[in-house]
Amino acid sequence: TSPSSDLADVNLNISGIDLAIVVALLVGMVAFGLWKGRKQEGIADYLLDMQQSDGRIRGGPGSREFWSSTEHNQNALAFLPMAAELLKTRAPEKAPKYLAAQQRVAGWWLREAYVAAENRLRRGHGENGEAADAYYWGVSVLRALQVADPKRYETLGFGKVNMVRLLRHADKTLVARQYEYRRPDN
Repeated sequence: TSPSSDLADVNLNISGIDLAIVVALLVGMVAFGLWKGRKQEGIADYLLDMQQSDGRIRGGPGSREFWSSTEHNQNALAFLPMAAELLKTRAPEKAPKYLAAQQRVAGWWLREAYVAAENRLRRGHGENGEAADAYYWGVSVLRALQVADPKRYETLGFGKVNMVRLLRHADKTLVARQYEYRRPDN
């Protein structure tokens, strides 16, 4: 079977409410984008301004230049092509810039965030730690990119990422841990 068909076999540990929130956010982004395209253009231009020479999107204005989270860059991977599509008729000169920025973010993600030899994700630039949301959101973004535009997904270099192994790693090392908590008053 293909890695994408095995995704259903992995325990995603996402509750129905979490999934509903994600779907509502994505639908809201698209609906709001159709109604307020200028907002998307402003956000996309802001991301271009925050993009560093290595391709990653910096954590924000005034933040230490070296700080960038994997999750924020995954947001950019999903958002930039949507902005390009939404603005292709109103601002056609910007669409290629947004797609080029997405390509640079993908390069950073594959070089810095994704540790292929260990099939895991770093929490961010200059950090070796892991965060469960980077895995689950990351696989969601990759899968959405794969479904939306399989050719671009491959061109971006994501075809070599095993999403099932990423989820299994997260389930095994990050989610499956049980912690005992005692209130200070017992």
